[in-house]
Amino acid sequence: MLDPGSLGEHHAWTPAQVCSYSHTSHVSAKFRAVIGVAAIGIAAAALLSCRPASQPRPPADRIKPLTNYWEKLIGPLAPPDGFDTIRSRECAECHPDAYEEWRTSAHAYSFSDPQFQAEWRKDKHLWLCPNCHAPLANQQYRLITGLVDSDFRQPVGDINPSYDSELLDEGINCATCHIRDRKVIAKQKVAAPHSIQVDDHLMSHEWCIYCHNAKVVYGPVRICYFETGDEYRKTELPAKGVHCLDCHMPETTRYTSSGESRRGRLHNFLGAGIPKFAMEASGRSGLGVEVKADPGGYRPGQKAKITVVVTNRFAGHTIPTGDIERFALVHFRLLDGGGKVLWKDERRYGEEWEWWPKARMVQDTSIRRGESRTYDFEVPLPPGLEEASFEVTVEQHRMIEKNRDANKMHHSYPMKVEAWTYSVPLPLKGAAARRGGKDDTSRRRATRGAGPSMDG
Repeated sequence: MLDPGSLGEHHAWTPAQVCSYSHTSHVSAKFRAVIGVAAIGIAAAALLSCRPASQPRPPADRIKPLTNYWEKLIGPLAPPDGFDTIRSRECAECHPDAYEEWRTSAHAYSFSDPQFQAEWRKDKHLWLCPNCHAPLANQQYRLITGLVDSDFRQPVGDINPSYDSELLDEGINCATCHIRDRKVIAKQKVAAPHSIQVDDHLMSHEWCIYCHNAKVVYGPVRICYFETGDEYRKTELPAKGVHCLDCHMPETTRYTSSGESRRGRLHNFLGAGIPKFAMEASGRSGLGVEVKADPGGYRPGQKAKITVVVTNRFAGHTIPTGDIERFALVHFRLLDGGGKVLWKDERRYGEEWEWWPKARMVQDTSIRRGESRTYDFEVPLPPGLEEASFEVTVEQHRMIEKNRDANKMHHSYPMKVEAWTYSVPLPLKGAAARRGGKDDTSRRRATRGAGPSMDG
């Protein structure tokens, strides 16, 4: 939640307002449950803001209106008829499957996520950040209405009468996409206990891009810069009619309370699969791999020439995308018949930044949609080797451990997930005689695939 001390010096806060806010609502229930003791530190920071009223509001002609889309919130929203609130649990009664999927998604933890909280704390709880991580006006304790002299560091606003701290816990929730003007937004009219409004825009990939293409820049200051939408638009996929939802919200069959089946979409918003907390992870990657080995076989004691082609085949955007701290590691290994690693190498995909004294990108090894990288390896084979395989593993990483520690995040916070492993047995000359059997030069094995194709 917003730190009263970070909202600028131009709206008078009484000591009672600041202390009440700090003591009762600064730390959300979900965040306390996830972070535990760490949350106490954030609450303590808020208590330091307990101070006398700040300077008076500046003249109206100095307060400039908000003009950029990232400065504005959705709503405030009123609940549709038959709803008491716009909290997601109200939807769960009739949509339990979609609710449970959402509850384990990154969207549900967009605000309480430890990385977001750490980065936000580092930015002194800048008022802009929750506009994507908790984008409903009902989730904001204060509503920012303008900027003094158009300076983002000097926001002005008012206490929000529609603020709902429990709603804030939900991050990006059902209402973010599905409630407007006291109606439930859907792709089609169906029989329901509430009013329905069909809105193709809110149900389309363009609404995803609203947050996943955030280019928040004020002069020389780059606050947030995600280009996933631009990356997607530069591909051939829009012309083919392939959109974000096809991979990240694949179609499924839903059943109403009366047993009627309908086509719907999964609401766990599948991504790289790095879990937010200690939960079962299911990693995914848009990378595909081809391993080219000599079908004539290799002789132990010599070097095996192996070519590996890694291609961004399945993602509709760059890998990695979004947060500039994310990266992918591709591991190449030679294993013997018992699984012992005899040789290894790796490649890193992603941006690398230098943060001090001024933030600048040092290099970018991200892999674009359709791009291939070819690696020619000469792998030493130990004498007497009887069985061997060449293995490729893709890992998705959230950030480097140095940055996690710098942000004072707990070591239990998940940092990576394995997306898939592909293993190719290598044909070895003379190995059959040593094993007392026939050479097997054709067996190939894939453990955990790379996900559905976007090639249509």
